Amino acid sequence: AARMMAVPNTARGVWLLLLLLPLSIATAPVKSVQYVDIVEDSWEDFTCDYDADLDSPGIRELALFLLDNCSATVPSPIPADPEKSSAAIIYLGDITGRNKNYRKIFGTESDGPFFNDQHRTASQVLHLRSGDLGSEARRISVSAGPQANGKCLVCAQSRENYAYSETRRARVRTLRRPSVWLSVNRTKLNPSDALQVRQNDSLTVSCNVAGNGTLSARLLRDGV
Repeated sequence: AARMMAVPNTARGVWLLLLLLPLSIATAPVKSVQYVDIVEDSWEDFTCDYDADLDSPGIRELALFLLDNCSATVPSPIPADPEKSSAAIIYLGDITGRNKNYRKIFGTESDGPFFNDQHRTASQVLHLRSGDLGSEARRISVSAGPQANGKCLVCAQSRENYAYSETRRARVRTLRRPSVWLSVNRTKLNPSDALQVRQNDSLTVSCNVAGNGTLSARLLRDGV
């Protein structure tokens, strides 16, 4: 104990760092994978919101990337070849709006949003719903279809030197359309079946559903 107290302050600082370092690594948070669930033959909305707090240079650029898988990284800067660009939709910022390569990809009129029609798969799996542009806020809203299954949607904002900061990442997952049927007295009825009962007879009527995800059913009688 006497020897430990005699160690200089700098040495004690080294020992303290070595003791705390494994603890900080062990307690580092792990990001969970988010999913966008799409029922087959339908489309699901996906939105990227601009966060002014992350944009200290004031570039005000927002982009939506379509990656083949969620382990891939967002390229910075965006490739000049539109076919190789994973940026599906983009709002050009104050700096990138003057970049000739970006204009080559996304057009020359206003600052967006621009849909990259030359993206390999973007037009097949995404529909641009809206792009709200205001003095303080901007937003990109798309609908993703079943063909986007397994792909990754990434929202990002531009910062210095054409680099990007991610704000949202989610994997698209296609679910089979759930099935629903009506049972009376535990007998399954088809939509075309007619059931005759006598007045004052007791019936047990139930809704049944099967499929992936969280499902619910409603039983309607005469629209109520």
